Amino acid sequence: LYAMALTLWEMWTCRVPEPGYKPRAKPMRQQIMFDVPASLAIDEVKQIFNGLSPNADFRPAARHFRFFNPAQLTTSPVQLPRQRLNAGPPLGRGQTATFHPSVQALLVTYATNTPEIVGELFPLDKPEVTLGRQSGADLCLPEATVSGHHARLRWQQGSWLLEDLGSTNGTYADHDYERKKQVTMIHGGEGQVGEARIKLVHFSPHSRHHKWSQQFLQKRDGMTSLLVRDHLMDAVNNECAFAEWYEAPMQVARYELHGPNRQVSDRPTILEMLALRRAAARVIELTEMLLTSMLPVVAGRTGPLKFVVSMVGPSLEEARHVVEQVVSQVRGLLPDTIELVATLVKWEPGKSAKSLIE
Repeated sequence: LYAMALTLWEMWTCRVPEPGYKPRAKPMRQQIMFDVPASLAIDEVKQIFNGLSPNADFRPAARHFRFFNPAQLTTSPVQLPRQRLNAGPPLGRGQTATFHPSVQALLVTYATNTPEIVGELFPLDKPEVTLGRQSGADLCLPEATVSGHHARLRWQQGSWLLEDLGSTNGTYADHDYERKKQVTMIHGGEGQVGEARIKLVHFSPHSRHHKWSQQFLQKRDGMTSLLVRDHLMDAVNNECAFAEWYEAPMQVARYELHGPNRQVSDRPTILEMLALRRAAARVIELTEMLLTSMLPVVAGRTGPLKFVVSMVGPSLEEARHVVEQVVSQVRGLLPDTIELVATLVKWEPGKSAKSLIE
């Protein structure tokens, strides 16, 4: 038990528990003096590899260590230790029965033209507030695609009714392509006004949950929850290092949406943005299911309508079969005018992450 505890301590902290906590002279991965048991699944080995990483972002939390159990194995998104935007604790019974000022707030998770407002929190201090670009609105969103008087929000026993006021670019519910006159936002729910996304949360500005949300949105794209470019490069480099260390094959699937606007402008339309959000979520879900993953796959956004998914373990032929199934199923979820296409890139030792994702 002591040896196991010592090993876990070193894996999670990358230091030896001795007086002064002196760091080792060599990185942990260079001090592995044993062979990895052949009976371990590749995701189990990856957890060990990531646990020895000098980068704390890649070391899994103890509660997220997962090992194969045929009776409990699941690919449900609830079960996978996936990073999510936490909306805070659910409302209590008293908070749903009577309105309390500033208990709930709207978190801006995405804005095409004003990325600097992403992560800002707008407390809901009245049971009825207006939202728009003009300074006279109760909640002023300085996003060019939001109308001056875009929408009105009304409190309804803990949820909020988002009513469009005849805006130019419309109001949208989550995972829906049609413009809506009214959208009901429950705790943790999202909506879109123009090209800005808002999330109903239960925490206050500068609170712990607010800081976590800001950190999440610095690493991930608020439209799709995919890794942004810099963090994607680090994650793919880590995948390459693991593939080389474990001598496993690695493939990267590049996905792109093609719409009617593609020949006119690189700027995506609102319909294409909504399609990208839905396609990315479903592609990741299907990929993890088909690979029987115990860990979330590495995926990131590489362009306005492009994203990539890394797969370590399957051969090129196996990965091609996975991608073909994914594309065939996701196409049925997209509007008729938008098509999902995919290409595969094979990783080889010495190949950089940049060459894989571009």
